Amino acid sequence: MLAFSGRSGVSKDTLRNLRETGEAVLNTVSENMIEAVNATSVDAPHGVSEWVLSGLTTVPSTTVKPARVKEAVFSIETKLLKIVDFDASEPSQNSHGCLALLEATRFWVREDAIDEQKRHIDLEKLRPVGQLGGIAYSRVTDTFELPRSSWDRATKETPELVKLRDDESL
Repeated sequence: MLAFSGRSGVSKDTLRNLRETGEAVLNTVSENMIEAVNATSVDAPHGVSEWVLSGLTTVPSTTVKPARVKEAVFSIETKLLKIVDFDASEPSQNSHGCLALLEATRFWVREDAIDEQKRHIDLEKLRPVGQLGGIAYSRVTDTFELPRSSWDRATKETPELVKLRDDESL
């Protein structure tokens, strides 16, 4: 799922391209790429290549036509399933947002960033950055693990769940 915020009634190029082609590549932005990515936020006219603005390198995708970013540690080639549009909250506003539901068709992970079992991406290599809105960004620099309980254990330890477990109408 990919969310787009409204922008004065004008679709962002990424959304416009997604609507026209039905394909996209999602590239995780890492700290080492943030200045290049920020360069693409300039209010250039439609049709100006963000590749030129960013200085990032294109690499051909294998399942979709859009290129992926060579410098990205993690990328996902996708095909559009559906776009859900949201109208502006007030009639005087032209902007709206939408959610794009995408199907992943190919994953790319830089070899040095994934473990030997090919199950986990090294956070120190990925160093992801998220855009919070406007000019605010966040870094993901720390993780922690939280063990999950099993239904059997939870129903033994919590009286309310015992009632649920034993309720045959569920």
